[in-house]
Amino acid sequence: MPQLIAGGGHRIDRWCVADNYRSRMMAAGDPVVFWVSGDGRLLARGIWGVGHVLGVGGFRRSSPGDRLGSRNAHGPDERPRASVDIPLLTGAVSDRQLRAAGINDLEVQRQPQGSNPSWISATQLARLADSVPELFD
Repeated sequence: MPQLIAGGGHRIDRWCVADNYRSRMMAAGDPVVFWVSGDGRLLARGIWGVGHVLGVGGFRRSSPGDRLGSRNAHGPDERPRASVDIPLLTGAVSDRQLRAAGINDLEVQRQPQGSNPSWISATQLARLADSVPELFD
């Protein structure tokens, strides 16, 4: 992400996701909130873009003999990918700004090293749109 912004990038069009139940729930048209975690030295921790899923593919087919632990055995170029359209913001809506607006219960705020993709409920998304409408312009 830092390289994309430093290089003048303005959009994200694909993203690798874990091969799990969450990524299998993703569908074209679903909203995407692009969150950057970390300690804030390279980029502010917070929301850097809002967009939509265009499609998801690359999941490994499981067979009846697969063990649970082998289901995620992808090589580096075989991971599932989400096609997305996420216009990047010129600067983050930081975690600090979100908390000041009363948004402090997003999964990425509570568990910064959590799953990819993370979960955001429809209620949380609506509160985000109400509290930070510039994200959805």
